[in-house]
Amino acid sequence: MRRDETRAGAEQRSAAARAAENHNQVSDAFLPLFADAAERWRAFEVRRPGYHTYVHADWPGSVEPLRRLADHLGGAGSSFLECGSGLGVIAIVADKLGFDAYGIELEPWLFEQSLDLATKHRARATFAHGSFVPAAARDDVAHESAEFLTVRDGEPAYGELGMQLADFDVIYAFPWPGEEERFLDLTQRYARRDAHVLLYGSTDGYQLFRRGRPVAWPPHRDRQRPGEKGARSS
Repeated sequence: MRRDETRAGAEQRSAAARAAENHNQVSDAFLPLFADAAERWRAFEVRRPGYHTYVHADWPGSVEPLRRLADHLGGAGSSFLECGSGLGVIAIVADKLGFDAYGIELEPWLFEQSLDLATKHRARATFAHGSFVPAAARDDVAHESAEFLTVRDGEPAYGELGMQLADFDVIYAFPWPGEEERFLDLTQRYARRDAHVLLYGSTDGYQLFRRGRPVAWPPHRDRQRPGEKGARSS
């Protein structure tokens, strides 16, 4: 049965409600970033109304999961990739929390905005324009069903980053509803065996996986907020 793209987009739009619930739990240091990104997203909706029924993830809700992962992996130096990075907000948050953060985005205007957003908010996240699907996986993806909503055009961007999918400690994505297993399969084939895969979904929020299976979150630890000693400031 062909996917109802309108329904898929509607399901993801509940992310906005989740973001509102998390607003009061977020350090004030991130609020200017989220507000700036929201303005840019509204501008994008005017430029490209109904673009691929796309909506962004719950930005405020990403902070605590990324803090836990940063603590678990030992702080600065762990690598992070945002696949389909859009405005790059999640990668910028990861950068502020100590990751060596990267993002890959295919849509040119969103890619350019991610560069500007990172510069404006003094983030060191690196962004590349292109596809997050590795070259070795293109034939597999090309034979997927036409109902597969993940955009398959564009050249892989890993050469621009000078890295491969297997180089990252944490890989993040917000897959289309029902395509989570496809993304996990991609990471099982082409990412490191010990990589952490962080997925966001409008129903289940942020979930952590390793080797294609869900795993428990690392224990919570008290952590300095951005702008304090020991964390990257904005």
